[in-house]
Amino acid sequence: MAIIAFLYAAALVLLLTGLVVWATSKAQRVSLDALESTVPTRTTPEESAEVPPASILEQLERQYRNSPSYNADP
Repeated sequence: MAIIAFLYAAALVLLLTGLVVWATSKAQRVSLDALESTVPTRTTPEESAEVPPASILEQLERQYRNSPSYNADP
């Protein structure tokens, strides 16, 4: 009898875990969809040609050069 109760409890725990994971992933999809809808998109090719996307390395170098710890004079 104890084995059956243990199996039912394990099944209940797995079911609840699955429901929490499913609800969390659904909430993340909804929030990502809302985020994507608020991000402005470029509609004309002229706008996308004006500013090419900078690589992560270029962004980090720019951040470092603009930081107060950067010393251009040796």
